[in-house]
Parts: sequence; C-alpha cells; structure tokens
Amino acid sequence: MYVRGSKADYEAWQSLGNKDWGWDGMLPYFRKHQTLDAAKKLPKDIRFMPHAAKEKYHGNDGPIHTSFNDYYAPIEEDFVQACYEVGGSENTLHDAYSGDHLGFYSSLAAVDRTKDVGKRSYAATAYLRPNLGRPNLRVLTEALASQIILEGNTAKGVKFLHNGQIHTVNAKKEVILSAGTIQTPQILELSGIGDPEILSKAGVECRVDNNRVGKNFQDHVLGGMMWDLKEGIDGFDSLHGKDFAKIHQEIYEKTGGGMYSSPGMLMGFVSYASIVSPETLEETIKEIRANSLAETEFEKAQEEVHIPLNLACSIITDTARHRLLSSNYRIPPLQIYRHSASQLPLTSRPALTRRSSSRSHQKARTVCPCLCALSILCRVAVCTSSPQTQRNSPVSIPAIFAKLPMPRSSPQPLTGCIRSANARF
Repeated sequence: MYVRGSKADYEAWQSLGNKDWGWDGMLPYFRKHQTLDAAKKLPKDIRFMPHAAKEKYHGNDGPIHTSFNDYYAPIEEDFVQACYEVGGSENTLHDAYSGDHLGFYSSLAAVDRTKDVGKRSYAATAYLRPNLGRPNLRVLTEALASQIILEGNTAKGVKFLHNGQIHTVNAKKEVILSAGTIQTPQILELSGIGDPEILSKAGVECRVDNNRVGKNFQDHVLGGMMWDLKEGIDGFDSLHGKDFAKIHQEIYEKTGGGMYSSPGMLMGFVSYASIVSPETLEETIKEIRANSLAETEFEKAQEEVHIPLNLACSIITDTARHRLLSSNYRIPPLQIYRHSASQLPLTSRPALTRRSSSRSHQKARTVCPCLCALSILCRVAVCTSSPQTQRNSPVSIPAIFAKLPMPRSSPQPLTGCIRSANARF
C-alpha cells in the first residue's frame, strides 16, 4: 500500500513549530523517492485510479517504484460506485496523492512494473542493493544498538551488542537514529536523553533533559468487514483452488503479472463529520477533550490542532448529509476500549474487545463507524498500546533494557528520527 496523508495534517505539523514539514516542504521529497510506473490497464473511470496530476505530485526517477494493480476484479469498480451511491456523495477525486485522498479508489502499491516486474519495491531493493559494492558500506546483522555516545549534547558514536560483546563505533560525520516508533525513544533514553524522573528509576544518568522523549505515541483503530463472494466471482480466496492458483502462478512466472503481483489495494477514506449530525460531532469533540491523555503543552497543542482536522473535514455535501441522516440505514456503533499503555502488558495490541487485565480498564467509548463498507479509519486517538518487540538475536540483553518502560509515545517528527553528529539535542 502506498498512500500519503492529508495536506492539512502536514500543515498541522508545521504549525506546531516544525519548519518545512508542511505540505509544500514535504512534496519535493515525496516526488524524489518515487517512480510512478505507468498503468497497463486503465479503468473506464480514471478516478478509480486517481493520479490525474502525475506531473505535479508524482516522481518519475526515484528509487521506489509505485504502480496500480495490473489485475483487479470488475467487482472492485462496482464496489466503489456503490460506496458513493450509498453515501449520496459525488466522486470528486482528482489525484489521491495531492493531499486530498478522501473517497473510494484503488490505491498505488509499492510494486515494480518496469525493472523487477511484479516484485515489491522497498528499502532493500531501492537503497541497499544498488550500494552493496561501496567500500564504505558494511551491514552488520544480529547487532543491537544500545547507546549513543555523547560529547556534551553532540552524538559522536554508537555502542552496540554483537555476539554477546559490547562494541563501539565512532562517527566521523553523523549518527542516524532510525529504530522505529518504539525503539527510537528507547535508545535515546538508554543514552541518557529523556525525562530525568523516568531515567533515574531505570538507573540511567540523565545527560540531556527532554521530557518529550517517549511521549505522544499515537495509534489508530482499523476495523474490517468481510464478505463471501457469490460463485463465479473471483477474489483472493479463489487462490485456494489448485487449478486457479496454478493459472496465476504461471502468469506470474511468465509475465510478473496477474493476481500474485496485485495486492489488495481497494480502499476508502471518509470523514467522521460527514456521517454524523453536527450535535453528535460536537459531543464527540467534548468527550475527546474531557478524556484527553495529553500531558505536556506540546501534546495539548497537538491535540487541539488535530481534533478539527481529523473530525471536521467532509467530502459529503450538506444535501447528501441530510439524506444520509434522514435515512433508515444505520450501522450499530463500534465499541472501542480506551487504554493507557501503562495499563497493558507489552504483548498487547490495540483491542476492539474487552480483555482481562490486572488493572481496570477505563470506561468504554462508543465511536460511530463510517458508512464506508471498505474500511474504517476513525483517526481519533481512542486506543494506545505498546506492541511487543521481537528479538531473534541470541545475545544477552542487559537488565537495564528491561527497566525502562515502553514509551507511551513517539517523539514529535523533528525530535525522534534523525540525529546528526553536528546537531545538538
């Protein structure tokens, strides 16, 4: 799946003090990393594959290849049309990668259709493989970064575990920290960068006081609906049939096309505000604010910026809204339980149903799902948890790793992804 966020979301990042992280600042980098492979099969309605402004919003010489499926079932186009008819809305999609992706369509996927035809295009094929011959590149597997070496507020190197021993690498130019949402702040905290109160409890000396590290983790809820297709209508389940699977295996081996090269890309985005009354919308906003988990001033400011963006944007006209609200078509509300990460074990995942715990759960929140039959993307922070970190390395992990709490949040965009040797914390 290859998608971009709403233009308003990036503008919100910039409004919180992150210069050049707005839409105009991000777009050149979206284009730089992308190559849009031309679709071999165009639909009857081009809005089914919305990329009308490809010269403006898409790249043509980047390392990551993106493409629309060369195989899709006719029912997919019918499904999109049905979604608009049920919602009473007009299809206004022009280019789903222009910062406005509200609606229903078949999305781009990170699948190469020109070089490695039918194969996934990702970091290894796009960035690693072309540079494997460089003398200044060494990839070390089964190694676990444990600490950033600091001189004052400047990163000068990294300590890591390999084969049960601690090693040190000094950086001549820069240190790039990119360990994911959970382990990026963990490495910062192990290096003494974070909240002094949390670090002291784990026995880590605070080198740089920054209480935002490990905060502001956000997750979103995704609810799925599934149906059985009638006999004679092909879908991915059809691959369970030996003859059908053999046909598409042969197609893939000969051409790199067919069902095996086409991920499920049909999707839809609907705003919450477009499916509820103004009164319900206002009640929801009040409830979010009343049950807010925001603690720092930044978190509070971020929440106030995102509440109107994530709830109030609408693709359904006022006339269609009244038609929808006056109809008898209703979906029962989805029960979602709100948790604090500190209340859940490290192996837990965002839950849609109540599960047992040694601590009591907070009161359940009722969230009305959108009428989009394809996917539910209620982008309200109603559930937070910490996924389990898997480790395959046989090395022993120092006890200090277990002492640090899993972060409730990831750092804000400019403070948790990349650290340069010349950048000061």
